[in-house]
Amino acid sequence: MKLVFAFIFAFSSIAIATDSMPNEGNLVFAPKINEVLELKIWPKNKANLDGFATVEFTVNKSGKVEGAKIVDAYPKELEEETLKAIQLWLFTPATIDGNNVKVVNSATFYFQRK
Repeated sequence: MKLVFAFIFAFSSIAIATDSMPNEGNLVFAPKINEVLELKIWPKNKANLDGFATVEFTVNKSGKVEGAKIVDAYPKELEEETLKAIQLWLFTPATIDGNNVKVVNSATFYFQRK
């Protein structure tokens, strides 16, 4: 069976810096997914279920995911594979005035049985 699912990846409209917040007028660049490596890493739908999982995570200063947690999922069986996949993603780090910063992001995965 083939897995079919849609993916929506939503960065906050403004990067939420977890270090020092920028002063007015400073440039803030949100993190960008590393397309070469990570677009191949997706949650598996082992149970062949319809549903979704929303995960919140921090992209650290080196672009790695940390502190991932499920904020909503239905059914709950999709949580484990979603967390496994997001932990493997790498990003080009967010920056404020050219300095890498930690930012909080979220992603929602939609699963469809096939």
